[in-house]
Amino acid sequence: MPVIIDGHNLIGKMPTISLSDPEDEEKLIKLLARHLHKNRQKVIVVFDKGTEADFSPQRRGPRLSVIFAPPETSADAIIIEMIKRDPNPKGLTVVSSDNEIRRCARSRRSRTVSAETFAKKLASSPEGERRRSVPSAENDDIDVDEWIDYFRKGRM
Repeated sequence: MPVIIDGHNLIGKMPTISLSDPEDEEKLIKLLARHLHKNRQKVIVVFDKGTEADFSPQRRGPRLSVIFAPPETSADAIIIEMIKRDPNPKGLTVVSSDNEIRRCARSRRSRTVSAETFAKKLASSPEGERRRSVPSAENDDIDVDEWIDYFRKGRM
């Protein structure tokens, strides 16, 4: 069951990541990558347009795709279009607290999870608890950092 996440909407609900942080997207992606390692879910994170220093417009991993909306559109519009075009919308889970996105998902019978609920789930996961209790666990990020470098080079 794929999960589509409204990236900046989720960051706004995270207790450990701030929208004012210039690396907020990267921090969320690292957290999701660790979460995915245990849950084996396919996740697509959609962000509004970033700066030139951000990742390439679309990154892919085994179970994680990251999309930055082009300047002429928004993450919300991309997510709504993804929901509308999905051949099996009942198999989707959409993470957002945006009313328009949630309304579209419900109309297609997709499962919806509020950004607040998903943020709490991420924060309460054993990985999240372990990360808080051991703030300098350098070896935990090795695989994630390698993937981030891989994606930054534009390889797919």
